[in-house]
Amino acid sequence: MDFEKIDILRLLPQRRPFILIDRLVHFDEAQTVTRFMVREDNIFTEAGKLQAAGLIENIAQTCAARMGYINLIHSEQVKLGYIGAIRNLEIHRLPRCGETLVSTIENLEEVFRMTLVQATVRSDNEVLATAPKRPVMRGKTNTEKGLAASRNFEARFSEVDSMNIVWHGSYPLYFEDAREAFGAKYGLGYLDIFSNGYYAPLVELSFKYKSPIVYGMPCRIDIFYRPTAAAKIVFDYEIHHAETDLLLATGHSVQVFMDKQYQLVWIAPDFYEQWKERWNMI
Repeated sequence: MDFEKIDILRLLPQRRPFILIDRLVHFDEAQTVTRFMVREDNIFTEAGKLQAAGLIENIAQTCAARMGYINLIHSEQVKLGYIGAIRNLEIHRLPRCGETLVSTIENLEEVFRMTLVQATVRSDNEVLATAPKRPVMRGKTNTEKGLAASRNFEARFSEVDSMNIVWHGSYPLYFEDAREAFGAKYGLGYLDIFSNGYYAPLVELSFKYKSPIVYGMPCRIDIFYRPTAAAKIVFDYEIHHAETDLLLATGHSVQVFMDKQYQLVWIAPDFYEQWKERWNMI
């Protein structure tokens, strides 16, 4: 589809004079780019410059154009959305009338129907405003895989099937035990999260079988914390034979935060940010 031929009003819920982008320039799964010329008669223009509120709205409408284009592809109507929060917004210079802004948003994380983006507004390759993601760095730990914990176990009779092999429904319980071990070691257990006013439900869980676990086999499950800028708790798992270290299974899980009214929280809670700072995960 030729982006230049798309009427911007087909992509946005806003209407004139509250329009802060002229064209969709580029779209793919990772990035969306729009163009906008600052005009004297714009409602956000003052003293010959587009004000900060106009830059913020330009970023918001670039996000809206992304969703509008997706709806257009699927022959759906434009839908209303909202910006939950803007963090770390830096405005280096207000654009002047006559300048053309090129605004780019990069998709970082998605949870349910919420999207975390990084935004940049440029004029002739000069960066005017940014809403950067927070850098994520590995912690200084004794293992290459970041914060980690382990728990030993033996496959119980109640966990195996008629072939004497641990059945698939037991693996989520092993992963749950590993998360509890991690929480106890690092102070991020379910009760720690609850005491700060939140729940942390699972929204994603996957695992792969590498070798059968049989009744009575001595095993070790290792859990690894994966840093992320989003309001998520992400873990990877490995199950090994406790004596031979043979890899038996791997896994991955994602938890999100909900408040006590069961509403999704898509900006990381303060206590979680403090926890990450404590363990050098920022």
